Amino acid sequence: MINKNIVTLPMTPQQRVWLRRKAFAAVIVLIVSLIGFGFLFGFIPAQILVKPNVSFEMQMFARTVIFLLLVYTIFSFVVCWRHIRNHLTDAREGILHVEAVRLKSKRRIFRSGLRYYGEFEKVGSLILIRDIRETYDQLALKDWYRVIYSPHTKYAWVVQHCPAWLESIYRRM
Repeated sequence: MINKNIVTLPMTPQQRVWLRRKAFAAVIVLIVSLIGFGFLFGFIPAQILVKPNVSFEMQMFARTVIFLLLVYTIFSFVVCWRHIRNHLTDAREGILHVEAVRLKSKRRIFRSGLRYYGEFEKVGSLILIRDIRETYDQLALKDWYRVIYSPHTKYAWVVQHCPAWLESIYRRM
């Protein structure tokens, strides 16, 4: 559901392609990991269960590994499905939201590389993706920023400091 009070901009073709590539990368990672883990932790324990005269402990170990593989598979599928759905929804809709919001906090997270986040009022946590380090270093807490972001993936494409006259208008709202 899109809020009609939010100003929107059309997404550029490069942004749409970038979102589709990110979704496709998740599909590749899911397939490769499921095949690898399926073989390593599914096929080998299944071969143990087929052999005659296998100890009870070894049977329980093999069944536990197979169960954990199923749990991992379900978890991976759900996480990748959400990732793919959000990226493809943003790419299909092709709109960016534009809002003037105040920065509540900022943080760096080391998760599959260094990521920079900004926590904004009304919008929530956004991942900074353009000129990441420079933008992150210039962010000052409690200041007002014009943020252009994707609504489903929460990628901040542009974060600009609001001029003083615009800041005074938003303070009254």
